[in-house]
Amino acid sequence: MSCCGQNRTAVTPRVPVESSATGVYSTRLEYTGETAILVRGPSTGRHYQFSPLRRISDVQQADAQVLIQTGYFRFTL
Repeated sequence: MSCCGQNRTAVTPRVPVESSATGVYSTRLEYTGETAILVRGPSTGRHYQFSPLRRISDVQQADAQVLIQTGYFRFTL
């Protein structure tokens, strides 16, 4: 039995993951752009590298909301 995808609810994972070593919360983002980029987190100053070959990365929650607003990232599992 196949499914056409109708009546599905979009999943937006916003469950923070705590690093046991630092106690810092992070969330997983997916890059939707077409070129490699290096992004400096606006809140933490941490650098995140993304590319078409490496689209998904864990990002500190303090930076994630601002990066999502750029339109080049989305929450993912």
